[in-house]
Amino acid sequence: MKKNSLVLKFFFGLVLFVALGTTATNYVFANNHGDTRVARYSTGDGGDTVTPPRKKEDKSSMYVYNDKSAKSFYARSAGSWGGSTYYLEQVTTIAFYVPVGQSRYITNYVKETKDATGKPKPSYSHAVLVIMPGSHSKTWLSFLWSPDSI
Repeated sequence: MKKNSLVLKFFFGLVLFVALGTTATNYVFANNHGDTRVARYSTGDGGDTVTPPRKKEDKSSMYVYNDKSAKSFYARSAGSWGGSTYYLEQVTTIAFYVPVGQSRYITNYVKETKDATGKPKPSYSHAVLVIMPGSHSKTWLSFLWSPDSI
């Protein structure tokens, strides 16, 4: 009886070790999750601010941390091909409210785009965040963002 219990414990320990190793490997190699600072003045002209495009590696959420802006803002995801700031397309219909001092995970479909009939179409290679300051007022924006979350 003790021998079976020892074998069972060893087996579950081995399974746990493999699962943790796989998770750690995915964490290290799967995505582009380093934060990039975006800092700029919003003129209040009614236009949105778009981050520079960054390569999107996986299907994870984007991440934004509004740590140093003067005001809260809304953030929405968009995709582009080849890192171009042109031909941006919204890849979610949701705009996420991001108060000063808080972070949000921004759901998106940059790597899972579909046409009007629901059929998959080629995914975008890069992601951007579209930042909409509250009531499009003049304000200082300074935040961290990543196209792939951990």
